[in-house]
Amino acid sequence: MLQVLNAFISTLFLLSQIACESAPQSGGEVYAFPYSLNSPDQSFQLDSTLTEISGLSGGFRQRLLAINDEVGTLFLLDAGTGMIRESSHFHKDADYEGVEMVGDQVFVIRSSGTLYALEHPFTEGQQMVKYNTILDRSYDVEGLGYDPDRQALLIGCKGLGPDEKAYTESKPIFGFDLNTKELMKTPLFLVHKAELFAYIQAHPDMDDYDELIEEYAPDVEKFDFGPSGLAWHPQTKELYVLSSPGRLLAVLSPEGKLVHVQKLRKKVHAQPEGICFDEQGNLWISSAAKCKSPAILHKF
Repeated sequence: MLQVLNAFISTLFLLSQIACESAPQSGGEVYAFPYSLNSPDQSFQLDSTLTEISGLSGGFRQRLLAINDEVGTLFLLDAGTGMIRESSHFHKDADYEGVEMVGDQVFVIRSSGTLYALEHPFTEGQQMVKYNTILDRSYDVEGLGYDPDRQALLIGCKGLGPDEKAYTESKPIFGFDLNTKELMKTPLFLVHKAELFAYIQAHPDMDDYDELIEEYAPDVEKFDFGPSGLAWHPQTKELYVLSSPGRLLAVLSPEGKLVHVQKLRKKVHAQPEGICFDEQGNLWISSAAKCKSPAILHKF
């Protein structure tokens, strides 16, 4: 009984600490989110070939690099029209969930945690190197990003882990060190359910407050959040974590503190899966095709 009481007190203390950090301080600077996620600047209907862009990356010949789920092909999209400009087959069809351009290399990750590095992409000399990580299907990998300060790929997981208990109340984002070519054993970032709830609780004026406060309440057993896409902001160095479950965007500071949460409207983002920034700091989010509606690419 004493152990249960202590655990309850510890949880309350964590929530109170997070709430204090999330609430605006008197005379302090209020965080200003720079994008209107439910009012895109531009929207493009994508080719029927691209039913589900599971990964997006900017910075390749001033075009967007995309990967389509279950297809071992890279696509280059025109940033002005959304049209496919080039494609390049790199491996057999499988559950590919993320793509990231780093220098002159392209990295692609599977849901099983297997990572592929492509040298000289979109040329006849394209070569592939495969890296096996300690992650497996129980982690259900779905997001890939890049942290230039750490020189590490960021790998988001929405699964519970091998014992189905490790990540019931948080979702991990691991780092893959590009210098050692090894996965860091401890997550670089964690998105905590308690932190999401405390942030929402501290911002009663936010859109969809009533829905969110119920969805992420401590007594709700399921944590309806799972990283579907990751993007490192080139100017603020914040990490944008896109969750298709719950249609939510969480923004983390470089130190891992939750600084913004926003619900994505279903009529705009039917099934958000891909996210990236271009060199100018424009934000791009892709949504998978649903029913008779085509896949959509939004620019903000």
